[in-house]
Amino acid sequence: MPQRDPYEVLGLARGATLAQVKRAFRQRARQTHPDGRGDGASEAAFDEARSAYIRLLDELAMAAATTGSDGSSLDLVTRLHFTPRELVLGTERRLAYPVHPRSDGATLPAGGRTLEFTFPPMTAVGARLRWAGHGWQRGRARGALVVEVASSEMPSAAVKGDDLRTVQPISMVEWLRGGDVSISAPEGRVVVTLEPRHPPATKLRLSARGLPRGKGGRGDLIVTLQPRWPLPEDAAWSPLLAAHRTLHSGLLDLFSTRADAEEP
Repeated sequence: MPQRDPYEVLGLARGATLAQVKRAFRQRARQTHPDGRGDGASEAAFDEARSAYIRLLDELAMAAATTGSDGSSLDLVTRLHFTPRELVLGTERRLAYPVHPRSDGATLPAGGRTLEFTFPPMTAVGARLRWAGHGWQRGRARGALVVEVASSEMPSAAVKGDDLRTVQPISMVEWLRGGDVSISAPEGRVVVTLEPRHPPATKLRLSARGLPRGKGGRGDLIVTLQPRWPLPEDAAWSPLLAAHRTLHSGLLDLFSTRADAEEP
């Protein structure tokens, strides 16, 4: 199924700035994130918004692509953003080149060029990936495409070094009863067992569930649990509410009976 235009997905006009793209994605992500309480959109809607965001980041990065560090290199250097999941598991990426000749006569192929490449798993932020023969061309000489790896900004997780920090909403039922809670990690869902009435706003540290490290291994995933008040339609909460109402009503009847009995 072909992907929708990323500008359409995020409600942006063509020519939007980086700040506008980030702002639009944050707003859309808050509405659709499967761990949140937004408009109840499916996980597919969040994935579509995230994909559109990454594609626009790539487009803006390629538009601002630079030459190599010595100013005369034929290398085409750009920074591309990858989600935590892509950094851990790898991904397939399709990259469109900009079309603008350099002042020294170096060019890209007429009409631009598209490169499809496999981004390797367990790649650390800051790594530089190089594809020979895909840079600027002068005569028969052609430089390389050099990609500097960056982590994309995600509303659901903050990056601090190699660690990921996230807030995990849990229902009051999960908080009161304890048990298994599903937490989002880069490679998928991770099940964590909580004790009943686990102190709220405390942090869980899941070892080696964060971002890849440059010298091997991974950082940690640090999760802050956030109990949330139940919604009226929360079926799991209904029995507890009913029990509370019954207990409350019984206590009122008891105190009322005692008060009547004590009256002279």
